[in-house]
Amino acid sequence: MISSYPGISQAIAVLKKNKENKEVSYLVGYYVCRNELDNGEIINYLSYKLPQYMLPREVMHLKSLPLNANGKLDIHKLPDPKFRDLDKYIAPRDDVESKIALIWSEILNIPVADIGIYHDFFTLGGNSILAIKLISILNREFHNLLKVVDIFIYRNISTLKSRILDKRDNKLIVKLNNLDD
Repeated sequence: MISSYPGISQAIAVLKKNKENKEVSYLVGYYVCRNELDNGEIINYLSYKLPQYMLPREVMHLKSLPLNANGKLDIHKLPDPKFRDLDKYIAPRDDVESKIALIWSEILNIPVADIGIYHDFFTLGGNSILAIKLISILNREFHNLLKVVDIFIYRNISTLKSRILDKRDNKLIVKLNNLDD
């Protein structure tokens, strides 16, 4: 599907395992194009064509796909993605953000110092299973009633903090009719 993006001549998506935590896996898209393209635009383009779980967490530009001696793709020579964007790193600013970063660190098995308040949970290696674990821990720690969908909407610590602190929408029971009044 990546190869349908204008200007891309070859592409492949590979399921990679996190080196520190083998339970965490993510899709990485590799593409060959004359010039490097905007990764965000490619992922946005794919988001209209693929379900969320099939979207690559990162796309990487290559001059050519690595081949083995038989002329077949050598997936072992594909570079590992660099998820951390250190230019955009902003450390947690308060206790709530620090606690969320610590929880993310434990779930994603990455150093807490590598997690900024604007980093995307899924870009750092999160997936839907880890989002379920995250919700469980956040609800216990913050006495909240967050839903898994909240992680897909509030994908970074800064926006997630605002959702955690805004408990007005957290209702356990929804009244369906007025017959009992």
